Amino acid sequence: MKLLEERRWKQATSQLLKVIRNYDFNDNTRCSTPCLKTWLESLKLEELDEPLKMLGVVELSDLSDMDDRELASLGLNKLQRKHWDMGMLQVLKAKNEAGLDGKNDDPTFRGWLESWRLFRLWPIMQEIGAYVQQDLLDLEPSEYSLLKMRPLEAKRFEQAMIALEEEFQAWQ
Repeated sequence: MKLLEERRWKQATSQLLKVIRNYDFNDNTRCSTPCLKTWLESLKLEELDEPLKMLGVVELSDLSDMDDRELASLGLNKLQRKHWDMGMLQVLKAKNEAGLDGKNDDPTFRGWLESWRLFRLWPIMQEIGAYVQQDLLDLEPSEYSLLKMRPLEAKRFEQAMIALEEEFQAWQ
């Protein structure tokens, strides 16, 4: 590249990263939320994409479900950890604000699974005979292993089951 092209290229890439880092996480429209990969790239942590997927991270809000042990398994150095912490502040703030939107949950089983980011388990649910949320209440905690969940999916599933039990106790 020529000198001026190289300067413009550096300027453009720094501006793009600045836009990504200043992304409006508070915008509640689905299309405006950056994907996990874009978020990782903006923090210069793109090599974590695959390890996070193996933990069961589907979207940004899943990151707040991670505990210290799972975070330590990523093997971040000090600079990466600093970038991670900066990004997590954005994620946690956005997650808190998203919980205040007051929108109704999708009443379908598929929508319920998607809202808990457990849709990957749909085929397994069909195999064991779970066709609606209430069917999951028939599972014993010792049988949760039948679902072959990843670590973060297991956490979300337990949270979903607590919410489901509370919802159906309110109906009784």
